[in-house]
Amino acid sequence: MNVEQKISDWTPLVHSNGTSRESLLKMRERVYDALEAARDALKEMAPNGRDYYLRGPHGMEAATCVHHQRLASLDALQQDIEAEMEQIDQQ
Repeated sequence: MNVEQKISDWTPLVHSNGTSRESLLKMRERVYDALEAARDALKEMAPNGRDYYLRGPHGMEAATCVHHQRLASLDALQQDIEAEMEQIDQQ
């Protein structure tokens, strides 16, 4: 099986007329690091029960659910970027 068959269709192919492997990886590393910073900032704004109790018994539950969904979205995006980096690195 050749390299093109092993990688995702959206992953750039490293070749002599394209962007260098180092540049492709560096760009993705910057995005990965920015997502990590975003994740840290998002964790800081975790729901606090004091801010939701006036909404009734389900206010905090709903806020926590949305918070976890947001974290999961960042995690998924970070995993996608990491997988793409691995695919570029394997070429």
